[in-house]
Amino acid sequence: ALCEVHIAAVMAEYLRGEEVYPEGCSPFSILSPNILRDETNTRTDHAGGQSDTVFTLDSLLTQLECCALMLDRAERYEQLGNLYRLLVPIYEQRRDYSALVHCYSHLYQAYTRVVEVNNSQKRLLGRYFRVVFYGVVYFEDEAGKEYVYKEPKVTSLAEISERLNLQYCEKFGKENVKLIMDSNFVDADELDARFAYIQVTHVVPYFNELEQPNRQTEYERNNNINQFVFETPFTRTDAEVNQNDIGDGEQRVKPKPKAHGRLQDQWKRRVIISTSYCFPYVQKRIPIVDTQIQEMSPIEVAIDEMESRVKELTEIIDKKPTDIKKLQLKLQGSISVQVNAGPLAYATTFLQDARLSIAMSDTVSLASNSDCATYPVNQVARLREVYRQFMVTCKLALDLNASLISSDQCEYQMALESTYAELLSALESVLGSSSLHNASLNNRGSHGSNYGGAYLSLFGHGGAGVDC
Repeated sequence: ALCEVHIAAVMAEYLRGEEVYPEGCSPFSILSPNILRDETNTRTDHAGGQSDTVFTLDSLLTQLECCALMLDRAERYEQLGNLYRLLVPIYEQRRDYSALVHCYSHLYQAYTRVVEVNNSQKRLLGRYFRVVFYGVVYFEDEAGKEYVYKEPKVTSLAEISERLNLQYCEKFGKENVKLIMDSNFVDADELDARFAYIQVTHVVPYFNELEQPNRQTEYERNNNINQFVFETPFTRTDAEVNQNDIGDGEQRVKPKPKAHGRLQDQWKRRVIISTSYCFPYVQKRIPIVDTQIQEMSPIEVAIDEMESRVKELTEIIDKKPTDIKKLQLKLQGSISVQVNAGPLAYATTFLQDARLSIAMSDTVSLASNSDCATYPVNQVARLREVYRQFMVTCKLALDLNASLISSDQCEYQMALESTYAELLSALESVLGSSSLHNASLNNRGSHGSNYGGAYLSLFGHGGAGVDC
C-alpha cells in the first residue's frame, strides 16, 4: 500500500512541475512523513531514458483510488480518511457526485471496520525485531550494521530467527552461520572471525511522555513510528571482582554477570533505538541511526514494574466496553499473594519498615543480612506512592468486575476479594495502614471521584460488590 502511495506522490510532484497540481507531494505527508523526504522534487522527465513520462490529473486520481484499495487490504482503515482528503476536493471541484458517493461509502465501511477491530482486538499490525550482522568476512559492508525488521501479524522471534538462519546458511554454508539469541550488546572483537553471526532481538514501539496521549489505539501505536525499545536484565554484583581476594601479580578472569539475581541485585538496561525512516515504509527493514541506553537500579526496576502494572490495569478499566476476560486475568495476576514474586516481593524487598533506617538526609539504607544497599529517599517515597496507586486501581478493577459478572461467578468474585484482602493486609504490614489512609485523603482530589470512592472502599467504607 505504501509503495502505491509513494507512486502517487511521484505523480503529484510531476504535475506540480506541469502546474496541474500545485501542491505536489506536500499533502501526502498526512499519510507518511517519509514521502516528503523521498519524493520532493522527484524528476520523471524520462522513463528508461527513451520516452517522456506523461501523467495527468486523471491518472493521479486513478492511482489514489488504487491506494485506497491497497490500504483497505492492508487493514489500515484509519488512513483512508487522510487519503480521501486528497481525493474529495478534486471531485467536489469537478462536481463528480458519483465519485463522491463512492468515496463516502468507502469511508463509511472503513470506519465501521475500525469500530469492529478496536472492539475485537483481533487486528494484528505486525511485530518488530532488531537484527545485527557480525562477521566482516561474510557480510562485508553490512558487518556491524543494525536494522529494525517489520514482520507480519504475530511473527515470533523463533520464526524470524529460523528464516534468517536458513537464508544465510544457503548463502554462506550451514557450518559458517551462528545465531545470537540474547539481547546483550556484542563485542565484535570477541567473536570468532571464521563465522557469520546474526543477532535477533524482539523490540516494541517506544513513545515518550509527550507522545503517549496521541498513541492510544493499536493503530496509532503502529503507524508512523521510528523509535523502539527492548530491555535486558543484568546484575552488577557478579560482574565485580573483589580486589581484596587478588594477590600481587595475580590476574583473575572477570566473571560474566548473570542476567537474573535477587531483587535487590536485579538491574535492567533499557535500550531505545531510532530508525532513519518511519514504519510502515516501502522497505521491510530500516537502518538504526541512534541508540540510547538507560540503566535502571534495582529500586528503579521495582518502580517501573509497578507503574507498568498500574498503567495496564487502568487501560483495561477505562476501555469501553470492558473486556471482562482480560480484566479478570490482569486482576488475578496483580493481587496474587506470593512472597517471592510479584508486587509483594518488591514491597518486602525495598519497603519493609523493619529493615529501613535513615542513613543520610537524602538516602535510605536497606540492610539484608550482611548486604547493605542505599537508595535515595525520593525513590523509596515514589515506590510507596506507586503501591498506594496500585491498590486503589486493583480495588477499582475488583468493583468493576463485581458490577459485570453474572451470578454463576459469585464464588470467583468472593475469592478475588479474599485474595485482595490478603494482599492489602500484607502490604499494610510493610507500608503501614496509617500511611495508606493519609494517601487516600491526599489523593482524593487529584484522582477524581472514582479514585476517591475507591480509597474509601479500600478501608471498608463502601464500594461495589457482587450481591452473593
